[in-house]
Amino acid sequence: MAPGDVELVPLQSLGDVADALTAKRIDAAATAEPSSPVETERRGCHAHPHRDSLPWQIAVLLYADRFARTVPARGVHEGLCQASRHYFDSVLRHARPEYDEIVAITAKYTGARPELIRRGFPYQDRDGG
Repeated sequence: MAPGDVELVPLQSLGDVADALTAKRIDAAATAEPSSPVETERRGCHAHPHRDSLPWQIAVLLYADRFARTVPARGVHEGLCQASRHYFDSVLRHARPEYDEIVAITAKYTGARPELIRRGFPYQDRDGG
């Protein structure tokens, strides 16, 4: 495959990815979970789930240099580290009952069905690093 053989198509949301696959405007997509509706609604299939070969974090928190030197910034960072450890231990290791609680909270605030959420949470480093 030559570099010009692939055209990158920026899309705004996972819903847009599903719609583009359905309409055959794109042939493939690299997404993070929850991409499961694409598969369950038979719009596409997982050729290679990212969690099998790309166990890297997909998000990062950035703050301005001026804010980073303040006491509130240290509190934000410490809170993020605590949340990352809880997420890693509870979600990525499927620890009960915390896992079920986090699934319920995620469903409440995203409107996604719990069975969809259980199909895959994104990787996050335990120490938020």
